[in-house]
Amino acid sequence: MTEKHHQIIISVADEAVSRSAAIAIWRPEMGIRRVPWGAPLAALVTVEKCDAIVAEMPRSTTEIGALVREVRQPACPSHRLGFIALTAPDTMEYAVEFLGRGINRIVPTDRIDEDLEPTLIELLSVCL
Repeated sequence: MTEKHHQIIISVADEAVSRSAAIAIWRPEMGIRRVPWGAPLAALVTVEKCDAIVAEMPRSTTEIGALVREVRQPACPSHRLGFIALTAPDTMEYAVEFLGRGINRIVPTDRIDEDLEPTLIELLSVCL
């Protein structure tokens, strides 16, 4: 029996954080793509099927709200994906506002090494 190959998108502005996230979740069965936040991310997930997004929280509820609405539309091929928000302390309040309303899990940026992989594995088992 072959393992399922998961498509994961990482969208984080800070290159070091993006690299840390990719390293933390790397497994042979994970196809990982790193894309810029905003329009490139929304464009990608609305036309291609992916299993999860690991995205940095912007400093605006307007930006995250627009992305969540776009991704969760039934016509979107990835509308059932798992959505993990990476948050710095100053963006936690924005992430919490969308928890359970488009964002499935929150991982603080200072806990990526410890928490991101188990959070993603658990989320994939629930969402797929």
